[in-house]
Amino acid sequence: CEACRKSLPEVGEAICLKCGKPLTVIEGGVEWDREAFEAGEGLYPTSPDPVSYGSYCSGCRHAPRYFDKARSAFCYRDKIRALVHESKFGYARYKLPYIAGYLVDVYLAEPWEVDGVTAVPITRKVRRERGYNHAEVLAKEFCMRLNLPYMEGLEKIKDTPQQAQSDYKSRRDNLKGAFHAEREVFKGKRVLVIDDVLTTGSTLDEVARTLRKAGAVKVYGLTFANVEEK
Repeated sequence: CEACRKSLPEVGEAICLKCGKPLTVIEGGVEWDREAFEAGEGLYPTSPDPVSYGSYCSGCRHAPRYFDKARSAFCYRDKIRALVHESKFGYARYKLPYIAGYLVDVYLAEPWEVDGVTAVPITRKVRRERGYNHAEVLAKEFCMRLNLPYMEGLEKIKDTPQQAQSDYKSRRDNLKGAFHAEREVFKGKRVLVIDDVLTTGSTLDEVARTLRKAGAVKVYGLTFANVEEK
């Protein structure tokens, strides 16, 4: 319901124009939050009045990105973190259609035009362990709601170590060559890639690089949550 939604940590307007990551005050957040920032709280994603709307986060300023833009519905904390974990590891899979509804709202607020949708893939080994790819379930529910085609043909061909505590460079190095995309599926296409969480953007970036190598002309990213910079 609307009351429950208002209690969730929405990303807001003070975001990186490339990856959608909430900005700190220093990077373009809201000046009237500076007292809280200096007290160590750091991030102000729900503030409506960014000082320098149009800024980029440190990651997007200092590293090339293969995706065109990415957006997220919420900040990865509190109830959102718990919801992602529950839906990812099987005992709350039934919540994924609920999450997909938020992705639809974010997508419809953007001027993007896409030819189809795909999901960040997992390896066959991980799929066997979990029983499903949560990002794929999200993407297919999203497609059903908007009558968009789901694009098969993207796979993860290399196991990668757990990335949760890795920085951008380590993640990027671990992910090199991890994905394969079928050229006949993606050539000349504008593709929307769906996942649950954007942390540093390295996974989306490697997927986008792979899709562009296969001929995709535009690659956008859409995630349920975005991890705030510290």
